[in-house]
Amino acid sequence: MKKHITNMLPIILLISVTITVQALTLDKNYKIMIPVHPIPAEITAANELTKYLLAVTDIKYPVQTASQQIPDNKRILVGPSQIVKQLLPNVNFSKLTADEIIIKTVGNDLILAGGRPRGTLYAVYTFLEEQVGCRWWTSDESFIPNTKQLVLDKLDIRYAPQFIYREALYRDIIRHPQFASRLKCNGNAENIPPRFGGHLSILGWCHTFGQLLPPEKYFTAHPEWYSELNGKHNTEYKKTQLCLTNRSMRKELINNSLHWLEQHPAAGFISVTQNDNFNFCQCEKCKEFVKKHGNQSDLLLDCVNEVAAAIEKKYPQVLVQTLAYQYTRTPPKTVRPRHNVVIELCSIECNFLKPLTAPVNRKFQSNLNKWSCIAPQLFIWNYVTNFTNFLLPHPNWDGLSADLLNFAKHKVIGVFEQGDAYSTVGDWVAMRAWVISHLLWNPHADFKVLMNEFLSGYYGSAAPSLKQYLQLLQTAAEKSDVALGCYMGSVSWLAPRDIAAAWQLMNAAQDAIKDQPPIYAQRLEKVKVSLLMATLSLRLTSTGKPATPKESQSQLQQLDKIIRKYHTTHYGEGKKWSDYYAVLEQQLKNPPPTVPELCRNRKPQDWIDLQETDFTLFCPIVTDSAASNRQAASIAGNTHGWLIQCQIPGSSTILNGNPWHCYAMVRCETTLTNNVIATVGMYDTKSQITSPIKKISGTMIRGSQYRLLDLGTHSLNGNKTFWFSCCNHPLGEVKSFNVDRLFLIRGNGKKEK
Repeated sequence: MKKHITNMLPIILLISVTITVQALTLDKNYKIMIPVHPIPAEITAANELTKYLLAVTDIKYPVQTASQQIPDNKRILVGPSQIVKQLLPNVNFSKLTADEIIIKTVGNDLILAGGRPRGTLYAVYTFLEEQVGCRWWTSDESFIPNTKQLVLDKLDIRYAPQFIYREALYRDIIRHPQFASRLKCNGNAENIPPRFGGHLSILGWCHTFGQLLPPEKYFTAHPEWYSELNGKHNTEYKKTQLCLTNRSMRKELINNSLHWLEQHPAAGFISVTQNDNFNFCQCEKCKEFVKKHGNQSDLLLDCVNEVAAAIEKKYPQVLVQTLAYQYTRTPPKTVRPRHNVVIELCSIECNFLKPLTAPVNRKFQSNLNKWSCIAPQLFIWNYVTNFTNFLLPHPNWDGLSADLLNFAKHKVIGVFEQGDAYSTVGDWVAMRAWVISHLLWNPHADFKVLMNEFLSGYYGSAAPSLKQYLQLLQTAAEKSDVALGCYMGSVSWLAPRDIAAAWQLMNAAQDAIKDQPPIYAQRLEKVKVSLLMATLSLRLTSTGKPATPKESQSQLQQLDKIIRKYHTTHYGEGKKWSDYYAVLEQQLKNPPPTVPELCRNRKPQDWIDLQETDFTLFCPIVTDSAASNRQAASIAGNTHGWLIQCQIPGSSTILNGNPWHCYAMVRCETTLTNNVIATVGMYDTKSQITSPIKKISGTMIRGSQYRLLDLGTHSLNGNKTFWFSCCNHPLGEVKSFNVDRLFLIRGNGKKEK
C-alpha cells in the first residue's frame, strides 16, 4: 500500500505529493506504546489504533508502556512519552495546542502524538483515515479496508487547526461523542467526555441576559434593570433585554457571572449575551450613550467589557463570549472589545444560496472585515440548514467551503455551524455532517472531492445520479435567484419540470443499487424524504403535474412512514413532525381553497395564491372555518416581530420585474377599534431594505369574517418577502391576528374592482 508525505494539507491533497522511498512496514513485530502516565484520551487512542489495525491487517498489536527494550525499535509510539520527546528534541510538547497533531516516522518507529488533551487521539484518527484508508461515514457506518501488509512511506506531519472551536450541530454528532471525536469536532453541544478528548464548553451557551438576571426574580424590585420600550419596562424574558447603562444592574450581572464560574470553574468560556429579540433599551441614558459613542454594539461592549474585567481578576484563563447578532452585528464605532472578550459574529440575515463573499451578502462581509480588525478573538455562528423545515431541499452547497475559507482568511478561530440537530432523514444530513466536519478541521480541503468521496463511498452505484440530482437543485435555485434564507417555508423556487427531472434522477439512483446490499436502499430512502417533502409541499406528482388530493394523501403517508421508521421526531426547529402531519392531513381533507372574488374571471396564469403552508411561520397554523381552506396562520395579540413571512415564489418567471397587485385576507379578534393592531411590510433580501406597507387598525379587520386588505401594487421577484407583525397588545384586548392567504393579481398599478 503506497502512502504519502505531506505537511497536513487537506484530506484530498494528501495524495498529491508522493514519496516512493519506502519508510517501514507495520509487520507483526510492532508494539503500540503509550506514556507511563497517559491521559484518558491517549488510552483511547491506543485502543482505537489496536482495534482498527486488527480489522485492516488481521494483526493484533499489543499495547504496553513505552520502553527502549524492543528489537529493531519496531514501535508505534502513541502519545508524548519520554521516548517520543527524545526522538523529537525540537518539539516542545508543552507548547503544542490542545488539538495539534504529529505523525512522523523515525527509523522503524512510527510516532502518533500531539497536544493535550485531544492531539494524540486526533493524530491516530488522522493516521487511520489518511494513511490506512478508514472512513467513518456516520456513528455506526464505516468503511474499513483490508490488506495483508501495511506499508508506509516516510511521514512528517505536524498540523494545528486554525479553528480551535469546531462545532457541527447535527444529531448524529451531538448524540455520539466518539463519532464527534473521529470527525474532530470539539464544540459545546458535542459534550465529549475526557476519554474521547473532551470538548470546549461555553457556560450559558447564548442569549444569557435572561439567565443571568431572570425577570421573574428581579423585575418586581428592579424594573429599571430591563429594557424600556415606549416608556414601559418589559417583564417577559423572550421580549426584553437589559438596560445596559444601569450601574446597579451591571453590578448584579457581574456578581451572577462570577457565581456561575464558581459553580463551573473548569469552563473555558462564559456567555454574556443579548436575548433573542430586537427590544434593546430605549431609555434616555441608553439613547444618550449610543448617540455619543456610536451604536448598539458600542453600548453592549461597554457593558460586556466591564464584566470581562471583573472576571479576569478572579478567572484570568476564562474568555467572555458575546454575540454580534441582529442589532449588534454592526461593528462598534468607538468601543473596542477587551483582550479576554470573544466576539461571535452571526450570519442569520444572509442569502445562503451564495457564498458570504457574494455581492448579495455585502453587508455581512463588510461587518466581518471590520470585526476581524478589532476583535481579539473572533468566532462565527453560521447557519447551514433550513430551520423552518429541515426536510425540504436547501441547496446551500456553494457556500459551505467558500465561507469557511473566508472565515479562516479573516482570522476566525472558532466556528459554530448550526445544522439540523433533530433529523436522521431529510436534506442530506449524513453527508453534511461528514463534509462540514472535515472542512472545519481543514478549511483548505477540496470540497468537491470530499463530496464525491462521500457520495461514492456511502451511496455506491447511486452516486452518479445523486450528483446530478444535487446539481439540478442548485441550478434551479440559481435560475430562480431565490434568496435562500435559513428560514424558508416553501420551495416555490422549484418549478414542476424540476420536480419531474429530480424524480427521474432519484429513480435512476434506485435502479443503480437494486442488486446491492439493502443498506444502500435504506440510505437512499433517507435522502428521498427531502424530494418527497418538496413534491408534497408543491402539491405535485413525481411527473411535475398537479396532484389529486388522493395522490397527495398517499405521498403524506409514505413520508410519514419513512420519518417514523428512522425515528425522526421534528421537521423544524422545535417543531414536532406529529403536529405538522396533523396539519397537512387536515389540509388535504379540506376542500380546495375558494377562489377570491377578484380572481374569478381571470386566467390561472394571471393570479397566484399563497396559503399558510407557503409561509415561513413563527406562530401556529390553526383550524378556522372562516378561512378559504379552513386553516390560517395565527399570531397571538401580545407578541411582536415578523412572525408571519411570505417569500414571493422566485421560480415564477412571470413575476420578475412585473407589477402585481397584492392582497391579504386577514381578521382579528379584538376589542380595539382605532388602535393599530398589526403592521404589514415588505423586505427585499437583495437590497436588505425593509419597507412598511400598511398599519392595520382594529376597525379594518375586527370580527369573525376575513377582510380584504389591499397591499398595493409592487414589482415582484424572488427577493421580496411580505411580513406581518402584531403590536404587542394585552391578550384581553387582542386575542389573535389571523392571516388566511396572500394573493397576487397581475396588474399595472390601477385599483382592482
